[in-house]
Amino acid sequence: MIRAACSSGTAARTQFLYRLLKEGRLPWQMVTATVLFTDLRGYSSVAEGRSPIEIIAWLNEYQSAMTEIVLQHQGIVKDFTGDGMRAVLYPYPALLPQK
Repeated sequence: MIRAACSSGTAARTQFLYRLLKEGRLPWQMVTATVLFTDLRGYSSVAEGRSPIEIIAWLNEYQSAMTEIVLQHQGIVKDFTGDGMRAVLYPYPALLPQK
């Protein structure tokens, strides 16, 4: 899975993942990060009148769009829970070794 992410990621993300693969771990570093939590307003009301197939299709569309936005900002989607999402955005270059 990491190799697949390396092949399709940004240069910084690719370097970060290759380093993780090579060394098996990363040194601790303090970084400034943004943690993003989202929740769809009115989800329960909207979901009540829809079939499970419609709800899943709607959530898949939302999750795909949000994942794309997070990746464009060099972030990582940590998880999706129902209609919510947790993502972390931080500068990958800060995690790379200084030369």
